Amino acid sequence: MNDTDLKIYFINTVTMALNFAEIELGLKIVLTVTAIGYTATKWWLMVKHKDKEK
Repeated sequence: MNDTDLKIYFINTVTMALNFAEIELGLKIVLTVTAIGYTATKWWLMVKHKDKEK
């Protein structure tokens, strides 16, 4: 193993870390949108059910 191999391993490690950081951000956004959508759907169903009771 020489210096070139170590440089390549280091660059690959940094690149993977950056990619995982971007994936984490994307997952946070997807989770937030999903939670908002789920909550809005539940509210809509509660209002719809409440109107049928009247």
